[in-house]
Amino acid sequence: MRKHYRIGRKDRPSVPDDRTVSRYKDMGRLMYNYQKATRPLYERPLYRDPRAFLALLIIILLTILVWEAVEEEQRGPSPDAPAVEAPAS
Repeated sequence: MRKHYRIGRKDRPSVPDDRTVSRYKDMGRLMYNYQKATRPLYERPLYRDPRAFLALLIIILLTILVWEAVEEEQRGPSPDAPAVEAPAS
């Protein structure tokens, strides 16, 4: 397979003028992206992020609920609880 390279300078695209280049410059956004990319993910604790905290709270509550249900099933009915009978029709 052949590759066609353009070596001549006549086919080179023109360089945009300063006005067009300045329209795309946003140093604030550039610094934000750089800081976000270089900052470690663990720098901000999960409990300080409201969405992550809520997700952790829901996971913990569901774990406790499942744990209690499994223990209740393993214990069986308590001897002090009255037996539930179906009403006679």
